[in-house]
Amino acid sequence: HRAGLKEAQVLNRQVFVMRHCVRSTTLKVKRASPAFTDVQSYSNEPLPAWGVPEKMCTAGGLEIIRGTAADLLKRYGVHAPLTIITDTSVRDVDTALALQEVFGPKAGEVLYDAHAFDSLKPDDGSKPLCAPMFSDKDVAATVRKRLSEVPMPADLPSTLSRMQTFIGVGDAGPLTDLPMPFVTREGDLAGATSVLRIFAQNMLYAYSSGLYYIFPPLPTEIYDLIAWQHWHRSVAAVNVLKATENAPLLHDLLKALNPTYTTHEAASGHDP
Repeated sequence: HRAGLKEAQVLNRQVFVMRHCVRSTTLKVKRASPAFTDVQSYSNEPLPAWGVPEKMCTAGGLEIIRGTAADLLKRYGVHAPLTIITDTSVRDVDTALALQEVFGPKAGEVLYDAHAFDSLKPDDGSKPLCAPMFSDKDVAATVRKRLSEVPMPADLPSTLSRMQTFIGVGDAGPLTDLPMPFVTREGDLAGATSVLRIFAQNMLYAYSSGLYYIFPPLPTEIYDLIAWQHWHRSVAAVNVLKATENAPLLHDLLKALNPTYTTHEAASGHDP
């Protein structure tokens, strides 16, 4: 933050970290009710008409990426050589190409490097950089600890009832009948928030993409509901597994902050 810098301090380098494009959402629910694994089973309202396949960038999502690139270009310019790095996930590649489109010739070619985003299971099927030095039991213990420590953003039963007023009741029955969050033997977070977070994403991503989805709640309420996605990820994905997966990306970010480093990079992958 520039406002916090003293006069004698100089801001030499900055790193911007963001996720890939706004995308369409999954059609499957994991770890909620074994009898109902389709998202549509939990709502009597149609799901968003994304206009693209599952988990792909929406048209509005790519426009947001182009707008972000244009804003960065206006504020800071593009310093050659600029390398855009991505993994091989289609939405990440599309995000990288949208950045390249706006940054122009100085951006050069897009570099595909799946290892930069996952040291354990690169999405291109190549040999991992690391071997896990932990077990599912270790991960599960961390997730259980975080479940007991990370505060929920609001009262969960009340939030489930509120979400039900927007999405209606599907074949799976009321959301309040689902189990409260718990951790499986494998270390996965399961229960009602597995459904809640998907519908919160539907609301936010449709709103961001300029698409109509159900009777829209106020933007402030959408942000309140998406907090459950953030909570779910905070509990489920802050552990030794994710730290190991993201180690190469952290290394690249720290390297980029070194004032003597002359290469400029933009990384497009998921999910740091």
